[in-house]
Amino acid sequence: MHGDAYYHPKLLSLVGRYNTRCTVQYRTEHCTHPDYIGFWETEAYIHEGSRVCYIHHGINVWTTRAVAIWDAARQALVVNRDRHFINIAWEDDPYLPRRQSGQISYNIAAPVGEGNSRVRPTLACLAQTNTNLDEVLDELDAMRKAYLELAVENAMLKQQQGSHVEEVPLILAESPPRNHGYPNTSTNLDT
Repeated sequence: MHGDAYYHPKLLSLVGRYNTRCTVQYRTEHCTHPDYIGFWETEAYIHEGSRVCYIHHGINVWTTRAVAIWDAARQALVVNRDRHFINIAWEDDPYLPRRQSGQISYNIAAPVGEGNSRVRPTLACLAQTNTNLDEVLDELDAMRKAYLELAVENAMLKQQQGSHVEEVPLILAESPPRNHGYPNTSTNLDT
């Protein structure tokens, strides 16, 4: 697989822990138009045997397949970490962010009994970085939508001027809902 070298292995390890027949499969779709930049949309399918148990959508569209897989794997991992957190809270990666399905806020485990005084400030930095990442992803999605609106307007103007335009690009189907405009998007340390 080309693409994600961090979230996918973590996700595969996590889901494989609860069912040895679990697999993760990505469905990517490449959308193209002759006049505009193409993009990839991706979903991560978590299978138990032949049955699909969960589907996680990448929350943005991307210009490369690798980044689209990264996004879908990240979404699947943070939700599945929350789903199984009671069982994994004290393992190697207790401080990776997790989020309930459908929620906008993430949580990171509190450093209970941690003797190193640098852990809490480092986790506060991780929480802020994760929040900033989501905010940047929101901005990229907003820019993509603005780009598409301008592309449609440009194509319509070309048609009005008599220039040959094969087709007016349609506004693309929305990727799964993002947190646009929610000031409460955050990553919190557990208490």
